[in-house]
Amino acid sequence: MQLDVSALGIDLVALAPVLVLTVVAMVVLVLGLFIKKEQGGVLAALSLLGLAVAAGTLTMSWGTGHLAFSQMLAVDSFYVCFGLLALGVTALAVLLSASYLDRTGLAHPEYYGLMLFGAAGMVVMAAAANLVTLIIGLELLSLSLYVLAGF
Repeated sequence: MQLDVSALGIDLVALAPVLVLTVVAMVVLVLGLFIKKEQGGVLAALSLLGLAVAAGTLTMSWGTGHLAFSQMLAVDSFYVCFGLLALGVTALAVLLSASYLDRTGLAHPEYYGLMLFGAAGMVVMAAAANLVTLIIGLELLSLSLYVLAGF
């Protein structure tokens, strides 16, 4: 017996960028336990790779215009454009902050994980088709930014 996920309203392609960002953020956090602080560039490179993969999965949704997850996510060109903008800004922030964090000795693995979780929140907000989804994305983004403000 095969489970038909289309009947459940599950569209993993629509949620793929968020899943990629979340998995990479967790990998960065776990990998940060095992590497030395002087090797913080590895975490920055892994974060950039995760952002690039998320951007690649996001472009797979280009040209499709449908609602996913019981009409909670709108997969359309607005989602793709603003999702790519959010991922690009996050990649730029990771690139610009990597040398500063190494120079000042603040290169903690939590920084890159929080940046990726914040990017996931931005992507969820770009795909939001109702207020509940918008609030979930806003909470994911804002909780990450609250902790990043402490850095």
